Amino acid sequence: AQTGHLSDELRQEIRNLIVGRVKQLHPRSPLVYLEFGSDAGARQGLKMRVTRGGRQIGEIVIESVEPIYCTAKVTGETKLEDLRAGDFVEEVQ
Repeated sequence: AQTGHLSDELRQEIRNLIVGRVKQLHPRSPLVYLEFGSDAGARQGLKMRVTRGGRQIGEIVIESVEPIYCTAKVTGETKLEDLRAGDFVEEVQ
C-alpha cells in the first residue's frame, strides 16, 4: 500500500460524511437548527457529534429534514444549554 495517498474507498467515505454547523437553538423547545438539509444528504435519525474547538460538546439526532436545513434533538447526557450557534457537527460513524 502506498502511504500518503487515500484509497478510492476511503476518499468516497470521507466525501459522504455529513458535516456542518449549528445554525441556532430554538428558544422554547429542545430543538437545534442545523445549517444543512436533505440537499447535503441529511436524513431523519442520523446521529451527529457536536464539537467546539476540537472538543466534543455532545450528540444530537436529526428529527426533521428540509432541503436546506434540518432540526435535531439532543441525546444522551447532552444538554441544550451546552450547545451554541456556530458549533461544528459531524456524522457519527
